[in-house]
Amino acid sequence: MTKSEETIWIALKRRQWEVGAEFEPQQVIAGYIPDFVERESMLIVEIDGKIHDRMKKKDAIRTVNLNSAGYTVIRYTNEEALHRTEQVVDDILSHCNHS
Repeated sequence: MTKSEETIWIALKRRQWEVGAEFEPQQVIAGYIPDFVERESMLIVEIDGKIHDRMKKKDAIRTVNLNSAGYTVIRYTNEEALHRTEQVVDDILSHCNHS
């Protein structure tokens, strides 16, 4: 994991119970390995570094394929993950569909 992914992972592990979610890091989904997945909510979280600035078309195709498999994909930058960690985690948890 990158530093930004690790930061979000630690925060998600600490807070996922708030919505009854269970995130997993780097699991194979539809032939891809996203940063984090919450299977019950069909939610994928991607933390994108600078390299993704040059991969927009590839990322868009990846997102379409993951959407076709039933998943919602949300993306954050490394900077958001590192400098707005709690806001990012709040947003991630707001996407979970748990009762």
